[in-house]
Amino acid sequence: MPLQHLLGTVEFCGLTILCDQRAMVPRPETEELVELLESRIENRESRIVDVGTGSGVIALTLAAKFPETEVYALDISEDALALGRSNAERLGLTERVHFFKSNLLQNISERFDLIVANLPYISMQDRQSLSSEVLHDPAIALFGGARGDELIRDLIEQAPPHLQSNGLLALEIGVGQSEPLREFLVEKNFHDIESKKDYSGNLRFFFARYG
Repeated sequence: MPLQHLLGTVEFCGLTILCDQRAMVPRPETEELVELLESRIENRESRIVDVGTGSGVIALTLAAKFPETEVYALDISEDALALGRSNAERLGLTERVHFFKSNLLQNISERFDLIVANLPYISMQDRQSLSSEVLHDPAIALFGGARGDELIRDLIEQAPPHLQSNGLLALEIGVGQSEPLREFLVEKNFHDIESKKDYSGNLRFFFARYG
C-alpha cells in the first residue's frame, strides 16, 4: 500500500492534500507541471480548467497561487470528485474551484485561458510492468488505452472550442509519446508548441496555443 494512503495526506506544492484510494497519488512530475505553469499564467484573472482533476491537486494549487483566477475541476469519477471537494473545503477554496463530472470537456460549454491536464497515459500492455504500489491507484487514473495516449488525443481534439483566442493547452504525457503527440498537435492547428523535460530528463510536458 502506498505510504500516502497510510498517512492519509500528501504534500503537493506546499499544500497538504487528502490522499486515498479514490484518486491517483500525486507524483513529483505533476508538481513540476504546476511550477512550469506559474510563469505562463499571464492574466491573473484567468479562467482555468483542470481536466481529470483526481484529488484536485492542480486545480487547488493554481487557485491558491492565483487568488483572482476562476478554476474548474473536471473528472469522470464521482469518487475522485468527492475527494477533490473535500480538499477544496479543507483549503478554503470551495468558492473559487468548481467541481463537475465530465468525460474530458464534453459536459461543459465554457471557454478558458488555460486547459491543463494530467490524464492517464499508461498503455494497458504495460500493466504487468507496474509495481504493486502503483496498482493501488484506480485503473481509470492510470491507463489511457491500448497505446496509452488515446485520452490525451481526445482532449486535444476537444480543446479548441473551449480555448480563448491564443489560449494555452498544458499536458503531462508519458515517456515516448512526445513526437507522435507533437505531430498530432500540429495536425489540429495548434502553434507555439513547446516541450519540456522533467527532472529525470524525460520529455514530459507540452504547452501549445490555439487560435
